[in-house]
Amino acid sequence: KGGDSGDGDGDSKGGTGDGKGGCSSRGANGGGEAKHDDEPRGDPRSSFDLRAIEHALAHSLLSRATPLIVHVHHFEYQGELLRTGKMSALKERVPQTPLPPAVLQSICAEVDTAQRQQALLALLEQAVAFLGAVGSEAAREQSLQEYAMKVLLLSPEMWAHASTISVEQHVRLSHLQSLFVALEEGTADALESVHPKYKEPLPAWIQERLKLDVRLRRAVLLPVLHEFLTTQLVDGSWPADANLKQYLTFTDPDLEDAQWYVEAFPEELTLCHAFELHGALTSSAESQAG
Repeated sequence: KGGDSGDGDGDSKGGTGDGKGGCSSRGANGGGEAKHDDEPRGDPRSSFDLRAIEHALAHSLLSRATPLIVHVHHFEYQGELLRTGKMSALKERVPQTPLPPAVLQSICAEVDTAQRQQALLALLEQAVAFLGAVGSEAAREQSLQEYAMKVLLLSPEMWAHASTISVEQHVRLSHLQSLFVALEEGTADALESVHPKYKEPLPAWIQERLKLDVRLRRAVLLPVLHEFLTTQLVDGSWPADANLKQYLTFTDPDLEDAQWYVEAFPEELTLCHAFELHGALTSSAESQAG
């Protein structure tokens, strides 16, 4: 029994030992094979000429493609042209003057469809943007028609779709603000919407002073006053006794440093005189032009 037991134990241990030895040997061999598999190999992409492939693809796909001209129109929300400062930039480049009310009335009557109104407003927006960037005072008497077709390269068909007889005959680049405000407000005379509290008559002595004082630059002051009236004095929220001279500098900050404005604009005027002041300056400007 002892021998049997010893033989059994020996066989068992030997078997176990052989097993362990066998496992250890295979593990070593396996480990060696694994290391061999992990050896770096060459990048298969290195055998391709990627630059040549890119050139070939571009040539094959694009050489026969037809070029496309994409025109993306930017639409302004109501009042945005004034709020974003584009109209102020226009006035700095090309001084603006109001169109006579009779001309505005004729244009509004001729713009008889919503499509024509939108087309004309879009044209004015484009002209204001260009002139605000690259315009000059020398262009103020150029007609809108000439500028649209020669500078903005508007086709005759597109011009006919947007324009009217009165626009062709009367509108110059110095009238863009006046026409734009009238069309956007939907009335021949946007000043009709000014609140009554800002329409009190001017004192007689101020009227005489405005007629005689040649220092007042009416061509500069009228567009600023018109913009202020049609954008700020419609709902009656501003106090009627506030100083008009100060409030106009909020619309056009350049006035604050203009010597003629500091010296010649009457300090006594308040917001309640704004509407009548516009009328007096317009009459004075027309009489001087005549």
